[in-house]
Amino acid sequence: MGWRLTFGGEDLGWDGSLATIVEDGDESSVFVALYDVLPYDERVLDHWESADTGLYRKIRLRVHAMGGDVLAGRTC
Repeated sequence: MGWRLTFGGEDLGWDGSLATIVEDGDESSVFVALYDVLPYDERVLDHWESADTGLYRKIRLRVHAMGGDVLAGRTC
């Protein structure tokens, strides 16, 4: 809750916009999938997705999952 899906980055040279989520009041919500990823795989994915360029930052969020609320993400 409190986040919405948006697209941007079309000016960065890729073939179109990039999906991201941004804070947007208490009424918005985004449906996502949560994955448990090993640290090595996370580094490989970060490189593949250009996370090491400073394009975006990772944050921790409390998400509403079917089994209850969970803390998702890693701090950088």
